[in-house]
Amino acid sequence: MKCITDRENIVIAYLHNMMIIDLMQKKVIGLVIGNCVFGKGKDPIGKIINNTFLHFSGEKLALLKEETHTPDSIKLQEKDFIIEAWIILKNVQNHTCIWIEEKNNWHENDLLCLLQQEK
Repeated sequence: MKCITDRENIVIAYLHNMMIIDLMQKKVIGLVIGNCVFGKGKDPIGKIINNTFLHFSGEKLALLKEETHTPDSIKLQEKDFIIEAWIILKNVQNHTCIWIEEKNNWHENDLLCLLQQEK
C-alpha cells in the first residue's frame, strides 16, 4: 500500500491494489489503470508519472509515497472496496491517456476534488 499526499505533504488517500481510497470517507474514489487515473467521470483526469499524480496540464495533483503502516479500517473493507472499484470501472469509456509534459507547479484543484467530479 502507498499513501497519497497533497502539496503540504499531508496523507489524503491510499493507493491499494490500484484503487484510490479516500482517507476520510474510507471509500474508493478512483482507480489507476496502467498509469492513467480515473474518478467518477468517464474520462481519465491525469496520469501517474515518477510517483506524482499529474493533471493533463502537467501540473501536480498529489504525490505517491511508500507507507509503512496500513490502517486496519482499510484491511477490513477489502470486499467493499472491490465493489466500489467495479462501479467506477464500469463507468470508464475513454481509457486512452494523452502525452503529458511534467511541470513543477501544483494544479489549482486537488486530486480528491478532481476524482469526484462527474464530467
